[in-house]
Amino acid sequence: MQLAFPAIEPIGEAKSNWDTFRLLATAMGFAEPYFQQTADDLIRGLLANPSPWLAKTDIEKLKMGVPVELPLPHDYKTNYKTPSGKIEILSPSDSEPLPYYTEPYGDDAPYWLMTAPTPMMLNSSFNERDDLLAKESMKLKMNPADAAAKGIADGQRVIVFNARGEAVFHFSITPRVPVGVVVAEGVWWLQRVPGARSVNALTSQRLTDRGAGSTFYDTKVNVRAE
Repeated sequence: MQLAFPAIEPIGEAKSNWDTFRLLATAMGFAEPYFQQTADDLIRGLLANPSPWLAKTDIEKLKMGVPVELPLPHDYKTNYKTPSGKIEILSPSDSEPLPYYTEPYGDDAPYWLMTAPTPMMLNSSFNERDDLLAKESMKLKMNPADAAAKGIADGQRVIVFNARGEAVFHFSITPRVPVGVVVAEGVWWLQRVPGARSVNALTSQRLTDRGAGSTFYDTKVNVRAE
């Protein structure tokens, strides 16, 4: 565990997660004293009344920003709600005791869409950095064989679409992408996209069959020249 200190004051209207929660609480009428505390207030409260686990660390070092190790008790047990109290790869008590492969739903379209951060930004972070974005643009990457079959040239603008929506991309041909797959890197601010929408127009809001997780990677698309 480590206590980190701000390197600079917030720029413009930038706010921490906690300050955002506090503002939302005020706007929604929550008047509990908890929401009147700053992040520093909360941290001071934790350090002034440490849990038995936290009390075993060097609190003074922690206050100075030095990383400290939280010592696990010898009899430490997790709180997994399984009969064994552990993560169970084989879980006989479950209706499906072992993980197995389920065919993805996909879409009525030929190419699986994979999305990942571009090296120039992390998801939608750093969209404000002109120096970074001058080196990149919102691209759709496709294997040369698929591009030849579609008759689309490198550098063209393309429309990527499925039953949910469409978005415009700059087209990039690369053998690093497998046949049958297209790759879109980064989540771009709308003022940075070549069209009117980002990749989010293509992904599904359906949740997974178990666990109610996201299905961002269970998406298929088609591509045509703009």
